Amino acid sequence: MTTEGTSRLLEVALAEFKALRDEIGSRATSSHTLININAVASGVAGGLVVNNPSRVELLLLLPILSPVLGLLWLDHAHNIRNIGDYINATLRPLITGAIGPGGEAALAWEAHVDRYEQRALLRFVPLGVPVLVLFAAVPVASLAWTAGHIGSTWWWLLWVGGALLTLSFLVLWLRLILQPIVAARRQGRV
Repeated sequence: MTTEGTSRLLEVALAEFKALRDEIGSRATSSHTLININAVASGVAGGLVVNNPSRVELLLLLPILSPVLGLLWLDHAHNIRNIGDYINATLRPLITGAIGPGGEAALAWEAHVDRYEQRALLRFVPLGVPVLVLFAAVPVASLAWTAGHIGSTWWWLLWVGGALLTLSFLVLWLRLILQPIVAARRQGRV
């Protein structure tokens, strides 16, 4: 490839890299917004029930709302992971190849993060536990609390729907937590 072609390739790859890093930033901001909405909704629903214990059915909002927000959060997390993988597997080789000798260290952040995320304890405690509590533990507690207090068929349908959404969240959450650990073990890196 000519010097001009290499320069153009580097320019395009760096522009794509910047756009993808911007998308990661945007998705991270959206993820934090989802966490905030969930925390506020949980507090409001809990407060309403504390102030009016005869309306325990209001807690059934949480097994619907929290897992839905959690699933949206997981979508952002999976896409952030996919973008990082694309940067590491596709853009990094293009850019380091265009830079030439000595360019191997360029864009090494994604590979560094991969090594960090492959350690089960470091993956589970700071990421897995808080997300599990926010988007699953509160709904599970709400389902357990309301199970003995509802009688109408509609409330039971809402309860079952919340249980199914919570289960869906838990399955996808587990996939997110285990994905880098399993990938590292397959490659013999752990």
